Amino acid sequence: SEIYTSMQTGVLDAASTSSASFVTFRIHEHTTCLTAPGEFGLWFMYEPVLISQRTWQGLDAEQQAALLAAGQAAEDYFFEQAQLLDEELERVFSEAGVEIVHMNREQVEAWRAIAQETSYAVFAEEVEGGADLIAKALAVE
Repeated sequence: SEIYTSMQTGVLDAASTSSASFVTFRIHEHTTCLTAPGEFGLWFMYEPVLISQRTWQGLDAEQQAALLAAGQAAEDYFFEQAQLLDEELERVFSEAGVEIVHMNREQVEAWRAIAQETSYAVFAEEVEGGADLIAKALAVE
């Protein structure tokens, strides 16, 4: 991966990606510290199943209920799998001697305060609708 090569050559000294990618890219070979995902992690991937209103309205109540049930089953399964990937990430990095850090609420709030003054501000200024996108992202629980 480009992350691996960039860390190997010193072009990057940090990266953010999914737990599975951190493991499969073997990033533990070129880092000394991992900020672990979890309750106060900085990264979480939402991978929704989407359907257009037009298609949804074309379904009968039974089909809609079946789709909602399948979506809930998929969400439950993938959340469980994501937790297993997070555990695997910590195991692999720990076995490689990488320091594992778990952020607490205070640390996340401090990080977010800095981000609001830096990266959030730049994104809001340079991306059309950027401020609204940031607000929506921060509203997700």
